[in-house]
Amino acid sequence: MSRILVCFFFLVSFLCGEITEVPGFAKAREASAGSAKPLVVLVHGSSWHRASQLFTEKFWRAADFRAGIARDVVFTEIDVRQNPKEDEQKAFAEETQGWDRGTVRSFPAIQIYGPDGHLLESLGGSMLRELALSPPLVASKIDAIAAASAERDRLLGEMDQFKTNPEEAAKRIDALCRLPIRPETDAATKFRALDPTDRYGWAARHAFGGWEFIRATSDRIAKGETDAALVEVDAMLAESAYEPAQRCLILAAKGMLLAAKGEKEAAWAAYQEAHALDPRGPDGKAIIRHGYRTVGSSIPGATAPEG
Repeated sequence: MSRILVCFFFLVSFLCGEITEVPGFAKAREASAGSAKPLVVLVHGSSWHRASQLFTEKFWRAADFRAGIARDVVFTEIDVRQNPKEDEQKAFAEETQGWDRGTVRSFPAIQIYGPDGHLLESLGGSMLRELALSPPLVASKIDAIAAASAERDRLLGEMDQFKTNPEEAAKRIDALCRLPIRPETDAATKFRALDPTDRYGWAARHAFGGWEFIRATSDRIAKGETDAALVEVDAMLAESAYEPAQRCLILAAKGMLLAAKGEKEAAWAAYQEAHALDPRGPDGKAIIRHGYRTVGSSIPGATAPEG
């Protein structure tokens, strides 16, 4: 029995990653760069913010949360004061040198940075509240981002090797842009020279404006540019570059354009196709409701969307 317990604890310790605690964001960032380990930052206001206090005490420092992290990482905290005195402001500025407060919209928040200082992900608001229902779930999320960070480092290194080989460089760019982390800073500037033809569509994906594209489509309809916009939308749909969520909005734009031309059946079909790409998401639901109000309600046999 004792031998089994020894083996069990050895396995647990083997699976657990090493967490290096470093006080102060600036010093933690240096430690992250020096060790090539991702930096995990808890941003909170526990001295004045009740939710931050509870999260810090009952979650961030909980053994089951930390034991669930399998990757080697650097940990630090940023405690944002509510009404700091002048000396506290000075100390805070020194401790958080290099940190952009604008990257956090609510407290508490967990941010993960790559060893080069690139912000890989920022978990806050409803996303963090949902994850926080299970400490192991947050740990697995951090592990996934840390794994993506290591892959990002590898791909960036290989891209440097293939500067004179556009085909191989483009493959690395495509793989990099598909990682589940925030896009590279100034991606277009960095990668255009390596992949000027955008053969994998990364530039198209990053340039897509989301709901701003829908608003721009509405403006083009008002300006009488419906036919030209429809040609462009069809060309976008013929490309394989766009993600499902992006294609959902492009199809919604097509529905708007067809409806403006009086082609109700075709417009309703476009709205339905858009909804099928995001049937349970907020975009898909909003699009099918709009499509039904616009054209679907006047088409015999069309079914009103639920809710």
